[in-house]
Amino acid sequence: RRQAVVGTSAQAMADAWAGQHVVGKYGSVQLADGRELEGFVYAIDPTNGNVILCEPAGDPAPGLVRVRPRVIFGHAVRKVRRVHQGRLRVDPSAALVNSGKRDASPPDADVGARLTYICRTLRAQRIPFTTTELPDGGLALELYGVVRIDPPYTARHCHCENAVVLNRVQDLLKDMCQRM
Repeated sequence: RRQAVVGTSAQAMADAWAGQHVVGKYGSVQLADGRELEGFVYAIDPTNGNVILCEPAGDPAPGLVRVRPRVIFGHAVRKVRRVHQGRLRVDPSAALVNSGKRDASPPDADVGARLTYICRTLRAQRIPFTTTELPDGGLALELYGVVRIDPPYTARHCHCENAVVLNRVQDLLKDMCQRM
């Protein structure tokens, strides 16, 4: 007779919230059955703890890592954590980026001006936001408590679990950057 190892949904949600800092980074997902998977954490659903992990697969093009997405259901997740030295031959400091539409990263000199302009525009539109200091000394913007915008504050650097909200904020940022 087989016995399944299943976590509680409350525990899965708590673990999902604890792992949000790993989204977009190289991390490790410890499963309820004791196995551990490594890859880029694409998303963690805060409602049910489901994790989308992009595992390195195949030979990448120079400077890129080819990935294979895997959905891990919340009841099977024990812990999600950041990995600073992966056992796979992938630079753990790499970040997951969309290989589709790309916007050019602005020069570093423009980042401060862009942050000031975005904050001023958000205040004028009465859009609630907070700033959070990042480990590297930069500031991240958080809108409505659900959208995070990391330096250099372009559409490509927005993070949100809700695709509709993410698209609207990305469009807003693109418009702001064009008007700057």
